[in-house]
Amino acid sequence: MTTLQSPPPRVARWQPNRRSVRFAVDLLGGLGLVTGLVAASFTLVFGGVLVLLAGLCLHMTRTRAE
Repeated sequence: MTTLQSPPPRVARWQPNRRSVRFAVDLLGGLGLVTGLVAASFTLVFGGVLVLLAGLCLHMTRTRAE
């Protein structure tokens, strides 16, 4: 039983900026870019570049604690 002065129990939260997530985003963007170049599809190339930019944002905002 918790009282009003005790802190709430800690709940494990999903961390979107883990190393495995950054790697998966980079891999997805790279595969989209290469697939688009091979298939000569502007849509796939554009999508791959957008995913790579999202991965760049994840890399730029990562914490130094890892």
